Amino acid sequence: MNYPHDPNQPGQPYGYTPPPAGLDYGPPVQPYQQQPLPPVPPRQSHRGLQIAGAVVALVVVFGTGIAVGSAGGSGDGTPRAAATVTVTAKPGEKPESKEADAGEEKAAGDESLSLTETASYEDGITVALSGFQRRVSSDYASPENTPYARFTVKVTNGSEKNLDLNELIISCQYGDEGKSGEQIFDEGLDSPSTHLRPGRSINVPVGCELPKSERYLQIEVTPRMIADAAIFAGKVQ
Repeated sequence: MNYPHDPNQPGQPYGYTPPPAGLDYGPPVQPYQQQPLPPVPPRQSHRGLQIAGAVVALVVVFGTGIAVGSAGGSGDGTPRAAATVTVTAKPGEKPESKEADAGEEKAAGDESLSLTETASYEDGITVALSGFQRRVSSDYASPENTPYARFTVKVTNGSEKNLDLNELIISCQYGDEGKSGEQIFDEGLDSPSTHLRPGRSINVPVGCELPKSERYLQIEVTPRMIADAAIFAGKVQ
């Protein structure tokens, strides 16, 4: 569409009136010129808020000294501390059986016990051996027809928690050359699969391979998975 122009003001749209002479209104504004938009205020950075929140969280953790972590795989967020074992012997204790002696003279730093001593752990659990006898496994045992030493492992739960007897580990070696002795599984030599309540004790019958020509026997007992093994050693008659 064409608009008529004022002949006195060429180049300007019809109806346009210029400002009076002598008045300074700045540069003339074109009637159809688009005015610039006002500046947009800057947006607040969420990243800055996140960093500030992380710094506050770190200050809280280090200020209180509390941190949650996993130490072993319990899965419930409770740290699992390594067990510390203190092995002690009952002074003046005599052998309970004539089939086992009190052991040999120990070297400096040797924390092993004789076959008649008791291992005590800091949480109150104790382990003791007794009743050593020489026997031969039956035809239906594993291994069969094998000379072995039969004895009793007494475990006392002096801690404040139930003790899972499925975690009880017993291993043996014999002779001066330290040969591995198989554990005998025969009638009356069954491993426990229950829990031992606080303040309770259990007697576990055990059989370890021991040839008739050998006397030295070493027995290692671990009452639970996170405990150190108690080492008993001596000669069986």
